[in-house]
Amino acid sequence: MTEPISGFKSTIKYAAGTAIGELTSIGGIKLKGETIDITSHDSSDGWRDFIGTGIKDGGEVPMEGNFVQDDAGQLALIASLATGATESFVITFPDTSTWTFSAIVTGCEVGKADLKDAISFAVTLKITGAPVFAGVTDLSVVTFTVTAAVGGAAVSDAVIVFNNETKTTGATGIVAFSNVVYGSKTYGITCTSYVGQAKVIVVNGATEAEAVALVAA
Repeated sequence: MTEPISGFKSTIKYAAGTAIGELTSIGGIKLKGETIDITSHDSSDGWRDFIGTGIKDGGEVPMEGNFVQDDAGQLALIASLATGATESFVITFPDTSTWTFSAIVTGCEVGKADLKDAISFAVTLKITGAPVFAGVTDLSVVTFTVTAAVGGAAVSDAVIVFNNETKTTGATGIVAFSNVVYGSKTYGITCTSYVGQAKVIVVNGATEAEAVALVAA
């Protein structure tokens, strides 16, 4: 049985690539089908009868967050409201499943300034057409083993930035990253007394191992 996942790290962006930053809430896709009431005096048992019209509605997607005056995604949403253009969006969940849809920006609230809160940003998207859901893509667990180039001893306290996460090695010099989508990935490693490294690796298996030998600074 699959496990529920946290909504933390979910994102929404324009399909062309512009991410919408500093969001604290992304509304769900609310699919709805319309019906016609065909109840008549001949209906049995006193229950109403309905048929589907075939007309579906993707609903609205509300978003809320912290206002950042130079965030490209937030500024793009304000511009989209002004033009009334239909835009394409992608919501990506932490397990890499996605909703892709077209929508019109129908509401925008910028600059609500409460005494104890950050200045807020809120937008409503009205979906037009059919949203498309795509399930989880292939995922990998990538394990890094960090040692010293001279002597081969495990290196602790090495900071590894990879897969949009930052982790630090312990006494074994080993740290693992899960939910890594297949493809070319960049990682960076820094550690006191050692020369930092940056490298691209290709992830194409359910498990991957990367050995890193650090050179003393």
